[in-house]
Amino acid sequence: MLKRTRGYVLLTLLVLTGFAGQVSNKTITNKERQTLVANLKASKQALLLSLEEVTASQLTFKPSIASESILQKIQILNAAQLSLLETVQTTIRQPDDQKCFAWVQDIQIGKTSKPDTETLLDEVKAVQSKLIKYAKTTTEDIHGHPIEIEGRTVDSYQALLLLPQLAQKCVKEIEELKKNPRFP
Repeated sequence: MLKRTRGYVLLTLLVLTGFAGQVSNKTITNKERQTLVANLKASKQALLLSLEEVTASQLTFKPSIASESILQKIQILNAAQLSLLETVQTTIRQPDDQKCFAWVQDIQIGKTSKPDTETLLDEVKAVQSKLIKYAKTTTEDIHGHPIEIEGRTVDSYQALLLLPQLAQKCVKEIEELKKNPRFP
């Protein structure tokens, strides 16, 4: 009887103090996940639409020597998005007491061989699909890991929300480039 009473007391204490089966879910909510995935899908569609029917000569067109071509803009976008995703994943793997990583959007690209519209579209689809897959499947504590971006500290979820914004900015720049009177 003493053992049974002691067992009940211990069980009661565990329940009262919260040690008995307290579930802690640190992943993003379904609403946040849906928002992120929807934004990524919309930016992917806009990006692919802006590249539709673009020829090889149009990919390399530059209105001036200092400006970027569509090909360069897409390569920079792909590199920036993959870099930001890698920064988020690296930050999440760090212990909670570690300092946040700084992400700088100063991406340089090298010279490429002959531009091919199909290859470029395949690269865009692959990068965007990787981002969408990560957003759909991650179970990591995204909110608990801050990243420093351009002098501001944001949590990793907010950093992931920048991915579709980068694509939208690129789409806007491509559309402006297409409006140039010298565009082939």
